[in-house]
Amino acid sequence: ESDDNSPASVRSALELLSAAYSLHSGFAEARILEINTQLRPALNHNLPGIRQPSARMVQINGLYRHGFLVAPAVLDAVMGLVNGELSLANRFQLLQDV
Repeated sequence: ESDDNSPASVRSALELLSAAYSLHSGFAEARILEINTQLRPALNHNLPGIRQPSARMVQINGLYRHGFLVAPAVLDAVMGLVNGELSLANRFQLLQDV
């Protein structure tokens, strides 16, 4: 935790972007539209949420501060959604209306 309310640092942005690039080199050509700090991605019910507003877009939010712990399970649910198998996402009530 930190009481630092300053904008994103170069270090934090580099760490995040380096991690993304190490997952897939395609991130090298991605465009950064916005970087925000001071907010934790939590939803009202404090559970992760998955939305698919279009066929080529999946949005994941609500992982809060422990997202790295639940990210593998959320990814499994997203892969099931993409492959048309909704059982895991439905089981944990991760799907949200668009």
